[in-house]
This record gives sequence, C-alpha cells and structure tokens, in this order.
Amino acid sequence: NGVMCTSCTGSRAWRRDPEGRDQNSSGGGRGGYSYSSNDQDATSRNYPPGNSAWGGDYRLERGGRGGHPVANDPTERLFMGGGGGAGHQNNSAGGAGGNGGGIVLLIASTITGTGSISANGANGGDTQGTGNDAPGGGGAGGTIVAYATSSLSGIAFTANGGDGGNQSISQAAHGNEAEGPGGGGGGGYIATANGVGSSQSANGGANGITNSVALTEFPANGATSGATGEINQIVTVLPVPVELVTFRAHLKDDLVQLHWCTATELNNFGFEIERREDGGAWERIGFVPGQGTTASPKEYSYVDILSPALRSGSVLSYRLRQVDRDGSFDHSPVVEIRYGAQPLSMTLLPPYPSPAHDVIVLPFSLEHARRLSIRIFDILGNEVLIVRNGEVFQEGVHALGVRLDALPNGHYFVEIRSDSERGVQPVRVMR
Repeated sequence: NGVMCTSCTGSRAWRRDPEGRDQNSSGGGRGGYSYSSNDQDATSRNYPPGNSAWGGDYRLERGGRGGHPVANDPTERLFMGGGGGAGHQNNSAGGAGGNGGGIVLLIASTITGTGSISANGANGGDTQGTGNDAPGGGGAGGTIVAYATSSLSGIAFTANGGDGGNQSISQAAHGNEAEGPGGGGGGGYIATANGVGSSQSANGGANGITNSVALTEFPANGATSGATGEINQIVTVLPVPVELVTFRAHLKDDLVQLHWCTATELNNFGFEIERREDGGAWERIGFVPGQGTTASPKEYSYVDILSPALRSGSVLSYRLRQVDRDGSFDHSPVVEIRYGAQPLSMTLLPPYPSPAHDVIVLPFSLEHARRLSIRIFDILGNEVLIVRNGEVFQEGVHALGVRLDALPNGHYFVEIRSDSERGVQPVRVMR
C-alpha cells in the first residue's frame, strides 16, 4: 500500500478506501484510482471508490502496487532500487515511471569530505499534452554502503525514493475527467562502518496529485507515498574480493601437489605461487590465471617438481599471492611440507555453516591416529581461541563442533596442526 498521506488535502477520504484508512506498509507507494468522468465528493461516504456515480471506470482501486522492500545484506547481496511503473495510457498522454536508484559501494581506509553521495530514485513522469492519461510512479531509492576500515566523516548520504508523477489535465478539453496520480518510490538503504557521515536520508517519495476539477477535495486520488527506507545500518564485515575456502599441499615422491578452491572471485587476475625453504625468503615459482569475477566455486592446482637440493631441506612452505586486475594483492595462509615425513594423512575440509553464528563445525579426516592442536586466529595472525591442545584423535572422519560466542563478527582462520602437517581454512563469523 505504501503510506497514506495524513496532512494532505482531503486525507479523511482514506476512510472510503477499500484497503481501509492508515493501512500503511513498507516499500513503494501504489498508483491512484482508475479513470472517472463525473464530479462527486471523494470524502463522502456516499461516493466511495467503485461507486458507479463516478462514471468512467468508477474510480476503482486498481493502481499498480508499490514494490516490496528488500533485505539488503552487505556481506551477501545488495539491491538496486526498483523502477516506478509507467502510467496507464490510451491517449499517448501518460507519464513514464522513474528509474530506481543504483548501488554505491565504497571500501577505503578513510572516507571523508564535505560533499554528498546519492543513490536516489527518479521522479515519476507527469502527464503529457492535455493530460487525459495517468502519470508514472517514482523510482525506489538505491543502496549505499560506505565501508571505512579506519574512519568515516563529513559525507552526506541520500537514497531517497522519487516522487510520484502528477496529472495535469485540461478542463477545457476533458471536463471532469480524472486519473490516479503516481505512487512515490520507497526509500533505499544506507550502511556505514566506523562513522555515519554528516547526515543520512532514505525518505520515501511523495505521492503525485491530480489537478482535475472533480477531485479538488482529494488531489491524491488514491495514490500513496513511498515508505521510509533504512539508514544508520552498521557494517561489521564485508566479504573479501576472492574468498579462498581451501588450500592444501601433498607430497608425493619428488612432487608437491598444491590444490586450492575459491567460493567467489571479484576481478581476480590470478595466483602467484610462492615457496620458502626452512624459513628463508619467499620466492615466486609459478602463476595460475584466475577466473576474473565469478560467484561459483572454482578449483585450482599446481605441481612443484623438487630439485635434489630442495629434497635435502626439512621444511618447505607455500603460499598464494592472489592478485587483482588493478594490481592489489593479498596472501593466503601458509601450508607446509616436511620432506622425509610420512605422506599426507590429514585433510581439513571447509567449516560450516558459513557464515557462522555461535557454533561452527570443523570437518577433517585422518588416515592414522594423530595428536592435533586446533586453534583459531584473526586476520592479523593473533591467536584468539584454543580449541584443542595436543589431543589425540583416532583415524577416520571427524566433525568437531566449536562454540564461537566469544568471537566478534569478522574473518578468522582455523588451523589444525599435527607434528608434520598443517591445514588452514577461513572462517567468517556474522550475527
């Protein structure tokens, strides 16, 4: 329904509306009543919408419904504002629907300034010519997410819905004819981190009106405004551009087989393979192209053929240097191989659910009984939780439940380490 105006001319006419007075809802406003050709009193109980005394199409409640509100989630999915519906026409005099607002996504250390950032919906189009058709609805406000890792200040944010279009009809040409005005667009969504800016606005757009001489007592003529959107939403964590879900190494004869999987990728140019021997300097040994941008899981592999000199070393460490198309990069967790140790006998699978709330399950398998230490680290490498410390696990498949109540929202890594192997998986906590 949108929002029925309360201070507009003739607001008591809402008592006659088929939906009932003050039947407001979130989302966009609806279009006004259908075509009428006679002059009656819209506020009178004797002439409700649908009464044949109105003539024409009886001024029925047939305007297009306002759009439903959407559930934005900066960690999963964001929505553009929906466009307004065009006005019904059969005389080439109708108004176009307003465009919906777009998506603005800012990620930076500091976001500051004195200007404004907007994702507003456009106003619905007014009637054309002599005006004997319906105007268009306003577009919904869009989405703004400003994620500052350090601080945010000064900026004004607006994601307002567009106003509904107005009917400007010629009395000389069309007498007492009237059509319903356009509904207002619903307000959008604004979320920030480490500051809120100078102001935030996600107001719904106002309903349009008609200037028909037959509806001077109630110019809204059944059109409703858009509802207010969401502001002052707090972003606690954003998904990383490339979400690595597993990275492991396996020693077989004189080969080290690397295997990794991604859940999603954004502008991923590729992966540089880096190796380190016995705690020495990292060196690049290869490159595997990425998939650019994709929302589906992808698997990758690389084989490192060890030279005799490397086979004499005790520990080989590997990591991925994930490179975006703009040159920015990020490193993966490190996996290790101890040459001369028993073959890989531990497999750590991606934890679930993801994202986690209060409990997460760590699935892993062992080919032999092993003494394991299981710890969780934050993205800076600080140990935040000891799950198990030197506990013996028997061979077979394990699914270890871990409570995460003490951890704030954010990205973490879980490490399972034996005397000769180490596995790492990312964990995301979101409540």
